[in-house]
Amino acid sequence: MNATIGDALLSGITILEGTVKTLAPEVWRIFVRQQITEGIIGIIVSAILLTVMIISLVKLNKTGMYNTKHDYGCSGEVNGIWIAWLVISIFSGILCMVIFFVNLGQLLNPEYYAIRALKNTVT
Repeated sequence: MNATIGDALLSGITILEGTVKTLAPEVWRIFVRQQITEGIIGIIVSAILLTVMIISLVKLNKTGMYNTKHDYGCSGEVNGIWIAWLVISIFSGILCMVIFFVNLGQLLNPEYYAIRALKNTVT
């Protein structure tokens, strides 16, 4: 009885080995394509953030730092919307750079990131 269980187990492992050998190249291509796609999406997101930063800097320039109550001078109070545009531009600029450089690595070396993704999937 143990011999039949061992033979059945060995034949199952042999079938599984053949299946893995035929599927492994396709799985590898899928992982590499996934990394390229994620890199392209990240570059697009960083371009959108760069556009947001440029728009906020233009708004920042048009808004002005101080509130003007009279034609002849300023009241000395800092314009609140100016601070909001400043925060938006700084935040989007930093986020743009981080996303761009991380995803540039995925585009330049997708095999490395595919190995990392495959390792994370298996473990």
